[in-house]
Amino acid sequence: MTAITDHPAAPATPQGRARAQRAEALELANLVRLARACWRRRLATRPDAIASRDLAAEILEDVPEVLAGMDLGDLLGACKGVGPRGVERLARAASVRPSKTLRALTPRQRAMLIGALRLRNRHAHARDLEARVEPPVAE
Repeated sequence: MTAITDHPAAPATPQGRARAQRAEALELANLVRLARACWRRRLATRPDAIASRDLAAEILEDVPEVLAGMDLGDLLGACKGVGPRGVERLARAASVRPSKTLRALTPRQRAMLIGALRLRNRHAHARDLEARVEPPVAE
């Protein structure tokens, strides 16, 4: 893969410069799309919903620059077990729209989302533990 700065010098004409700028912008946009797809795959391939939501919370704690322009709904929707209604619920818990970018989240909204993701994890974990407990055997 070539770096953006590896392009040959732009031609002296305005059309040549514009063409070179478009090529650089396209290359950068493709890199960002690929990186976001990689993060979405990482969220979707976690072993369970708890691990997936925990990774989403970690991402929100320190948003990588490549994900800063990503919509919150895209991030949350990539988590296992979080469908469109789950995205709406989680966003509503932080009083934010799912269409808001990760860069635009305030520290308070970010903290509320992290708390909501981790709270759901604790509840899901408790339900899993309760389901594993065998009922007492009648004698």
